[in-house]
Amino acid sequence: MLLDAFGDAPDLYAWYAAKAVENRWAVRQLRGQIDLKLHLRAGAATANYAATLGEIEGRAALAVTKDPYVLDFIDLAENAKERQLEDALVREIPHFLRELGVGFAYYGRQRPLEIGDREFFLDLLFYHHRLRRFVVIDLKIGEFKAEFAGKMGFYLNAVDTQLRHPDDGESIGLILCTSHNRTVAKFALHRSGAPIAVADWQTDPHVDIADELPRDLATELPGLLEARDRLTSHVAETAERVEAQLLNQGESADQ
Repeated sequence: MLLDAFGDAPDLYAWYAAKAVENRWAVRQLRGQIDLKLHLRAGAATANYAATLGEIEGRAALAVTKDPYVLDFIDLAENAKERQLEDALVREIPHFLRELGVGFAYYGRQRPLEIGDREFFLDLLFYHHRLRRFVVIDLKIGEFKAEFAGKMGFYLNAVDTQLRHPDDGESIGLILCTSHNRTVAKFALHRSGAPIAVADWQTDPHVDIADELPRDLATELPGLLEARDRLTSHVAETAERVEAQLLNQGESADQ
């Protein structure tokens, strides 16, 4: 499948091969991720992670995001509310975890936080074992609005105060909207001291994004070039071995 899809694109061949191993995809799941152009969605959220977490940790946090998230495993009515979206995702939490990616652990929904004698509730709370930090997800039906960032910053401060272990990294936020204007999102996050990302979600599996290869793809996967070289070398060696076996079988048949 990888050869058919990326026979003339060794970087993409290596990237998807590594992702298939990392995520333990079945062939059908690999085909789905290729069809949905995961390499263009991965790490594509609009975020201020680098500015708030530092370059290295910020890049690691951004790498676990996507834009858009494809939620084709849920069925929502046209006039669905945000609570119904949340209900649908929780009912299909194994599928949602697969879409979020490796490292995410579901920590709960509507998690109560008591602040100033009042209770506030998080839509969805996850813990990322590789990043060693909580991830707060706020679900929105409709376009991103600048005030969403302030609300998320409030939640992150509360999670860090009440739930974060001393060994954990600073919690990060992910606002999932039906759509967002990147310029508006960047302006909303620019002066925020809280690490927040904004991305779209959609139930239609069609992903309308550019088809070119991102210039910084090689930076997302350490050792990508080495992995590519090993994979292409292995394919070449396997092809030579199979060809030799076929020749031997042909000669035996002639004799």
